[in-house]
Amino acid sequence: MPPWLVIHGVNDPRVDVWESNKFVARMQAASAKPVIYRLDYASGHGIGSTADANKDWAADIAAFVLEVTRVDTGNGTAGAAP
Repeated sequence: MPPWLVIHGVNDPRVDVWESNKFVARMQAASAKPVIYRLDYASGHGIGSTADANKDWAADIAAFVLEVTRVDTGNGTAGAAP
């Protein structure tokens, strides 16, 4: 099973937080790979997010992808081995 990054907007009217909590708990129990869970208290189902929240979201995804794929970040060091 690959590493996972799960992002949940707490103000999401379509998916309750407990559903994501349950999903992440099951993923963590079933996998030796990292399962990172990010709760975003400032957003919902992609609606009403601020520009700063969108930038934070994009930065978290980019950091996760760089770490998982071990891409060289330009400073001579690659992501850590799992």
